[in-house]
Amino acid sequence: MDNSTQATSAQAAHATQSLVSALLPARLRQVTSPTVESSPSVHQPGEAQSCRLFATFMRQALRLLTGNPNNQVLPEAAAALERLDYYLPFRELAPSRRQILSSPNGPFSATNVRTPSGLFSALVFRGILFDTDALRAGGHSFCFDDDAAFDAYLSRIAKPERYFCNPSAYGATKGRSTKNATTFWKASAALAARLQDNIGFFEFIKYVSSSTEYPTFGKLCAYLLAVDLVYAGAIAQPTVEELGTVVEWLDMGAAKTLKRLRCAPGGVKGGFVALCKYLADGGLSASERAEMSSRFTFDVEHGLCKYGRFYPLAKDS
Repeated sequence: MDNSTQATSAQAAHATQSLVSALLPARLRQVTSPTVESSPSVHQPGEAQSCRLFATFMRQALRLLTGNPNNQVLPEAAAALERLDYYLPFRELAPSRRQILSSPNGPFSATNVRTPSGLFSALVFRGILFDTDALRAGGHSFCFDDDAAFDAYLSRIAKPERYFCNPSAYGATKGRSTKNATTFWKASAALAARLQDNIGFFEFIKYVSSSTEYPTFGKLCAYLLAVDLVYAGAIAQPTVEELGTVVEWLDMGAAKTLKRLRCAPGGVKGGFVALCKYLADGGLSASERAEMSSRFTFDVEHGLCKYGRFYPLAKDS
């Protein structure tokens, strides 16, 4: 590599870390020289090691954000810094969530979150705009009065469809499109009525994922929206046992990682509850948990989902 190439690479790395730092709360920017520790093994551990292994992964993932990107022990660290929405175990620290929460008049604000307009915009966020250049560009509250206002936004920006809608935001998804906004708007009043009736967390997920009124909102996307609404105070937070039931029902990334790490010998729900208890009882320090999320159990689920992106099963031996 010649000197000019090295300089360009160094500049790119610095720019990436500057962007990451700008996204973080001040308390997370205070750590600059993390202690390097051993990386989690990609081999399946024994049951006694599994909780500690996951705690190490979460701790190292936090240091991915707060430390030097050139001094990381996690595999895929460079890729993760380029695609934080895809890799980061801490949902509230990822760029798309930080952007959508950055405006006091956004869809998840106390003023808007229970209104048809706010819920329409929440559906647009999860069902269209998540992990896109349009969202990252900002310049908007991303709370739209209705589908006509969203269409006007698209026309004003005048960019290709891919700029506004990432068809693989959560993996390949058939039918993900800006055209779904019209259907989302028609369904938003009914969704507002459900929240008015104090719909429960799991009930909300099952309702949205089973309805044809929310195209592309399968179990995963409905779950993510439900968690967004818990953070916004529109749905009651589930207990760890209730969340474990949902993780078992979803049977997706989190459940697969629990089984892979042998955290769930008695079932996914029990394994999830036990892992959360281990982490809360000292597996991660109180300060580490506070840096991750105010609702830590959601980050446990999110981290379990992201684990396989750092340690793909195909690499195990």
